[in-house]
Amino acid sequence: MPTPTFALIPGVEITHGHAGAQHHGDVDLRHSYGDPVTAAERWIAQGATWLHVGDLDATFGSGSNAEAVRHVLTACRGRVQVALAGGIRDQAGLDAALHTGVAQVVLDTAALADPEFVRTAIRQHSRRIAVSITAHGTALSAPGTSVDGADLAAALRLLDEAGCPAYIVNDMDSRGLRKQSGREALVAACEIVRGAVLAGGGIQRLEDLHALMDLRLPALTGAVIDQALYVDAFSLAEAQAAIAPRYDPWEWGPARP
Repeated sequence: MPTPTFALIPGVEITHGHAGAQHHGDVDLRHSYGDPVTAAERWIAQGATWLHVGDLDATFGSGSNAEAVRHVLTACRGRVQVALAGGIRDQAGLDAALHTGVAQVVLDTAALADPEFVRTAIRQHSRRIAVSITAHGTALSAPGTSVDGADLAAALRLLDEAGCPAYIVNDMDSRGLRKQSGREALVAACEIVRGAVLAGGGIQRLEDLHALMDLRLPALTGAVIDQALYVDAFSLAEAQAAIAPRYDPWEWGPARP
C-alpha cells in the first residue's frame, strides 16, 4: 500500500458475484451495487491508483467469489495496484492469493489464531503482506475464532515485532457497524506499530474524512472507502479535495495593521 502521502483506496467488495458491502458485521444482503468489474473500471477512471478487492463471502465463511475476483484482477492488471482480501487465514489461502500476482495480500484478523503462520508470511513475503485488524474498543473482533475478544494491543505488538509492513484497521461498535468516530483501535495501532496504517471503512460523508485528518496520526497513511462511493455520497475527486490541507481563517490570515 502507498505510504508517502495519504491515499484514498476504493473498495471493491464482492458478494454473490456482485459488488456489495458489510452491515452489522456481516454481508449486507439488502443492497447490491452491480458488476464488480464495472465498479473497478469506474474507480480507475476517477484516478484511483490502488484498489482494495475483497471476497465478502469468503470473509464471513458463506461462500466464494473466486471467479468474480479473477475477472476484477484481470481488468486491473497493469493499470492499478491491488490489495486482495477475503478470508485469507491459512497457507493455502495465502498461496492462492499470492499466485494472482497482486501487489499486496491482506491476511484476515482470524489468521492471528496462528501467530507462527502470520510471522512466517511476513518474513517470507515482506512488503506483499498486510494484516486486517478488526476490533471493538480494546479487543479483537473475529467471531467464531479463538482470537475473538483477544487483547488488541498485544496483537499489535506481536505483529510489530514480526515486522508487519501494513495494517488495515476496522473499528467496530457494539452493533457490528464500522465506526465513523471514536476510533480507539485506529489510534492504538498508530501509537504501537511502525508499519503503514490504513483506516478501513467507516466513511460515509466527507466530514468523516475531515475527522480522520484531524486525528493527526503520523502513521495513518490512507483509508479504504467503499459504500459511500457506490451510493454517490461523494466522488473520489471530492474525497481527494476533502483531505487537502485546510486552514482556519479565524486562526490564520494576512497581517493586520
